[in-house]
Amino acid sequence: MPLFDTHCHYNLNPLDTDWQEHWHLAQKNNITHSIVVGTDHETSARALEIASHDANLSASVGYHPGYFQEHSDQFISDQTILTTNCEQHLQTITTSLENLITRNPIAIGEIGLDFYRLRSKGLKRGVLINLQEEALKKQLKIAHKHQLPVILHVRDQEDRTHDTAYSSVLKILEKQTPAKFVLHCASGPIDYIQKALEMGAYIGFDGNLTYESADHLRKIFEITPKERVLLETDAPYLAPGLHRGNVCEPWMITETAHYMREELGADLEQIYQNSFLFFDITKNHIQ
Repeated sequence: MPLFDTHCHYNLNPLDTDWQEHWHLAQKNNITHSIVVGTDHETSARALEIASHDANLSASVGYHPGYFQEHSDQFISDQTILTTNCEQHLQTITTSLENLITRNPIAIGEIGLDFYRLRSKGLKRGVLINLQEEALKKQLKIAHKHQLPVILHVRDQEDRTHDTAYSSVLKILEKQTPAKFVLHCASGPIDYIQKALEMGAYIGFDGNLTYESADHLRKIFEITPKERVLLETDAPYLAPGLHRGNVCEPWMITETAHYMREELGADLEQIYQNSFLFFDITKNHIQ
């Protein structure tokens, strides 16, 4: 059965240095196509470069919300908000994406909100949340302008109940709903998932669906319309159960697919078709 990996990071270490070998091994395991997903300008450019080598690889470009945490010292210093820096970085993201889009990516992403990773508190936390939200809005606007599907990364602490990344992204999507979007490696409360589905969301499932502790993810799978299920590795992250704790290699998507079919009754042919529809790829594109 052919498989389509809709979210993989051949552009990140440790896959990047010998990505061709990982891709060839994936192909030997019936993965016919993969989306190489960017997380900032450098990795997005690398995704485009990698995809240029094979018609069965495509690239997505965007700024991951963790970008702001990684560069937090550039936005606030000694409880002083560096407003000019904030504005310049948001403009840089817009300019960067517009330049990257001239190289024909297949989607915008991964973009979104990630409060789970925010280690900062107080003023700094507020600044970083605001930057994430503003960057998301700008990137959604670009996706709308170019009519590209969106890959959304949304994550928060499980014990947070108010002003979460989940509630915040819904508010933004209500005003700027992309024509097509996927909740990559979906998580969060069921009511959040249901509201996103009502907006037309696709749901991406990864190797962590196979974990014994993943009953909540299996509930999300259960409520997701089967015509809107996508299969992902997120390699080098989230190796499926038998390889948990190790680097996730792209071929391992076969084990997630096997689990989905045997344990959850998934129709892998339908999921395969869903991927082409979501990314607007015709079958004759596959070589």
